[in-house]
Amino acid sequence: MIENWDAQLEAKILAENFYLDKSREDRMAEIKDVFQKAGTIESIDKIEPMNQLRGSFKMNSENGVVRVFFTLTPEKSPKVQQLDVSFDLDKGK
Repeated sequence: MIENWDAQLEAKILAENFYLDKSREDRMAEIKDVFQKAGTIESIDKIEPMNQLRGSFKMNSENGVVRVFFTLTPEKSPKVQQLDVSFDLDKGK
């Protein structure tokens, strides 16, 4: 989703309140900036669950690490309620 921002996919996987804190356009611009800084993604680590609804994973890139944190809604068919994407220059962390 964060590569293409496909509206149909978003409708299927995002919670109703996903864009309340930050608009779609702001999220797209912010995440595009992260991936521009990161460069080519070389590998993606396994998801590290915090609990049944939250987790994170890292995407290792040529210039550093893209960190992704997410929270799912507590319903029968969970949807993404929170998504934080950040870039870290230090590959060692």
